[in-house]
Amino acid sequence: MYQAVSSRNSPGRFVMSLISMALLLWMLAGCAGDQVKDLGDGKHSVSACSESGLTNPQVNAVRAADHYCGKFDQVSVVERFEPDTCPTPATSAMAVVFTCR
Repeated sequence: MYQAVSSRNSPGRFVMSLISMALLLWMLAGCAGDQVKDLGDGKHSVSACSESGLTNPQVNAVRAADHYCGKFDQVSVVERFEPDTCPTPATSAMAVVFTCR
């Protein structure tokens, strides 16, 4: 009369699992904190971490700087890179100091 429904094989659960795994991999690949610090005199800083060693934290930091300046219809101009630390264990970390123009 009653049939047991297995939630393990439901398509919705499978899709959610795939989405969760994709987000986790994206987060582990390299995170650039979109928390831009104002250094004054028009200069800003943003950090990026590489937890897997597969991504370059410099590239992620520059992308975050570009994203930040893009909000103001400007482009980022990198002044320098500085070694940085991350709140979680990472293989490498980098901060970029930049201005928006």
